[in-house]
Amino acid sequence: TNGPTLEPTESPTNDPSGSPTKGPTLAPTNTPTRYPSVSPTINPTGQPTGNPTAQPTKSPTKGPTFVPTEAPTSDPTSAQPTGNPTKGPTLAPTGTPTSPPTGKPTQQPTLSPSKGPTNVAATYVPGDLTVECEGLKLSTGLDCRVLTARNQVITFDDGTQSSMKMHPRADGAAVIPHKSDGGWYYMSNSERNNNNGLVG
Repeated sequence: TNGPTLEPTESPTNDPSGSPTKGPTLAPTNTPTRYPSVSPTINPTGQPTGNPTAQPTKSPTKGPTFVPTEAPTSDPTSAQPTGNPTKGPTLAPTGTPTSPPTGKPTQQPTLSPSKGPTNVAATYVPGDLTVECEGLKLSTGLDCRVLTARNQVITFDDGTQSSMKMHPRADGAAVIPHKSDGGWYYMSNSERNNNNGLVG
């Protein structure tokens, strides 16, 4: 239709009441609702609600709870161990060294002492006079040999002999390493009278 089917009435169908109602038309319910209220109430309820709040809080509590849980959780904190070992030492030392000692002593001192003794005995013990050589007492690990004597020529490693004899009355001496062949130079001072002293 293009318009209303009935003509409007000239007066209301029912007369209005003389005064407003004294109270709400519906009485409050005596039982709790099935769902929590949309916004929190100002005062706490007299009885606990039937259901907890619908959603958990957005952030964890700032401190630990006052009471521990009554039972352990169903799952451990991590299903698998970590992929890498810890960077710090363990609380207790291991029962055995992590690697066996080396067969030979190191050429250079290490930054820290070794965890166990080496399999090779010490080759040189200063002050442990166990070696007797040419009337001398030497420390363990040392050896000696006579190169020459005063007023005698010196026999070299290649079998040739020196043109000069060893000077007598040898005094102070020292050895100097050779730069290329690993050998040594023996320097000796001679204390002869009448300005005949020399160094050989």
